[in-house]
Amino acid sequence: MVNPNSLHAFQQSFTNYLQSPSLSARHTAALLNWLSLDTGGIANTQRLTVYRNNVHYSLVQALAAQFPSIQRLVGAAFFQQLAQVYVPHYLPTDAALTFYGAEFADWLAKQPACETAAYLADVARLEFAQQVALHAADAPLLTMNDWQQLSNTTLSDCLIRLHPSVTLICSHWPVAAIYFAQQKPEPAPLEIKAGVYCVLIYRAAASAQIVELSPTAYKLLIEWQRQPLLTAWELVQQQYELPDSELISLLAFLFNLPVISEVLANEPTV
Repeated sequence: MVNPNSLHAFQQSFTNYLQSPSLSARHTAALLNWLSLDTGGIANTQRLTVYRNNVHYSLVQALAAQFPSIQRLVGAAFFQQLAQVYVPHYLPTDAALTFYGAEFADWLAKQPACETAAYLADVARLEFAQQVALHAADAPLLTMNDWQQLSNTTLSDCLIRLHPSVTLICSHWPVAAIYFAQQKPEPAPLEIKAGVYCVLIYRAAASAQIVELSPTAYKLLIEWQRQPLLTAWELVQQQYELPDSELISLLAFLFNLPVISEVLANEPTV
């Protein structure tokens, strides 16, 4: 049983208050007991309200800074409305706000108000992936020379590990084109057609890079992390009915991207 006067009880009550100002009398009493200092004539309940409003305002601004393209797409006023609904349910779990909004894309996808712009969630995923790319851990990258040192047998049997900064997104919407359009001072109208659009986000030269991939390149990168190259290629080949010669051009394209960190030996499970 938690002592109602304990720090833990106060912290839990305070968190509950930040999520919802309508607390039970028991939770409110726990908060007020802890806030029994000289208030300069300002009621404790007023102080709580001011603090809560400041926290929510700061988090709304942090979310806008994290997803500027989403704000431009829906307009500042509508974004503020969305953020004010999102924030109370997703308070930060870390002292830094670097990755605040990690759940925003999935949350957007479930909002009835965004049903007519179904692409918003995937654009948000792309924007958040840039934060991941910028702040991911460092790791070595394989160079073209490293690839040339591998024998054909080793290459055929190996798996790969992607750099920690890498995110792969496959969407029904042209998310890269939508995102790039929002970077212009006056975005031109964009015709948005449903289809299959694949994007690679990674870090290079201390900045986030966005590269559009063919569905075959995307599929090969996904499968090659799970199983040896030739097995992964067979799956890609079957799905897209590609000739054997296509593998060479795909590998040449992928080897020139600074996204593969390590070659792993295939170790069959017993």
